[in-house]
Amino acid sequence: MALTARKMVSRMTKKPRTTIPISTVLTQDKRSFLLPLRTHGDWPDKTDRAFVLTELIVVLVIISLMTTIAMISLTPLFGKTKFKRQAREFITVLQLAQNSAAESERRYAITLDTDEQTYTLRQFTTIDFEQTREQPIITEGYFTEEFRFEYIIYDDGYDTRYPEEGEESFAFWLWAGHSGWRLGAIVVLSDIDENMYSIILNRLSRTIAFYPGAYELADCGFMEPKEKNEMLF
Repeated sequence: MALTARKMVSRMTKKPRTTIPISTVLTQDKRSFLLPLRTHGDWPDKTDRAFVLTELIVVLVIISLMTTIAMISLTPLFGKTKFKRQAREFITVLQLAQNSAAESERRYAITLDTDEQTYTLRQFTTIDFEQTREQPIITEGYFTEEFRFEYIIYDDGYDTRYPEEGEESFAFWLWAGHSGWRLGAIVVLSDIDENMYSIILNRLSRTIAFYPGAYELADCGFMEPKEKNEMLF
């Protein structure tokens, strides 16, 4: 009986050790640590859980507000960045037309279409609008809300904002030949904040100027346009 009692005591002392709830946590070196699991009494009550949930919601709301504020404050910066990038692309097309015409036997026309909100580069042989529009497009760009085409003032005094009576124009032209631009022009653009910018094309210079503000002819000192028989292209 004593042996039997000792066996029973041994079993009773071992039983609690083998039935303690445990969880195994693996580490990077593959070693295991035994951690006791929480019992039911260790978990926070409903009030604590509700408080934790409230804190989490508050944190998420704060993060959302901070993100929204950051996006609002960066919107003007993104708009200006897009305008500068698109303006640079447009000026590159102008330079391509001007330099290619000056260095080759070809002549190029840039069409600014207010209806389709595009600008296109084509080769031309004679100053004929319909015939030039039938030429293949070499490159094309688009005007957007961040990069808007407003109007052109040519150096002969014609302002596209004030068309002649009965005239309906939706496409305006810039002609580049061997000796430069057929007509000098001020191309006025605007950004998403309605700030105005001017690209100035001078017939007597290969420099394409880009300035903030809406320039007028008096600001540029343009010379009078040449007659057709005086043009070298």
